[in-house]
Amino acid sequence: MALRTAVAWVAGVLVLSGVAAGLSRRSEYDSLDLRLRAHALAVYGLAWFDGDGVFHDEVVRRETALLSNGISAMVFSEEGPVFRSGADQVAPEVLAQIADQVLADGQEIYLSGGEGDPFRLLAIPTSDDNDRRCGVVIAVADPRPVRRAWLTFVAQLAAVAAL
Repeated sequence: MALRTAVAWVAGVLVLSGVAAGLSRRSEYDSLDLRLRAHALAVYGLAWFDGDGVFHDEVVRRETALLSNGISAMVFSEEGPVFRSGADQVAPEVLAQIADQVLADGQEIYLSGGEGDPFRLLAIPTSDDNDRRCGVVIAVADPRPVRRAWLTFVAQLAAVAAL
């Protein structure tokens, strides 16, 4: 009887630990994705193309907290990049392809890079003052800090479960 209780206890702790680890991972990545969206929308709202297609970044450049929060932002026009803040985490030719695709179909793109090239990216179309699609805002983040935080949580969870 004591052995069955011990086995049931251990199995329960393992199952609950697995559920907690899975929920934590999903929550961490959802939070990063929400930060990406908020960053892209902030750039979208603070930088714009006027009716003549001229890009204006005067306001967004004054927002130093936005431009130094670990998320890179780029804006592409039909001619190429017109604004960039943060580090280059994705190859310029990949960014240009993504911008071309968003300009062509008007649909946002979300990408997550693999282990060798880790990034999370959100690209959203933007319009000029005449409601003509003319640009793309791209926000890029490095998911490795999120993964490290999650691994730390899992290690702590395992240590507690082992007690």
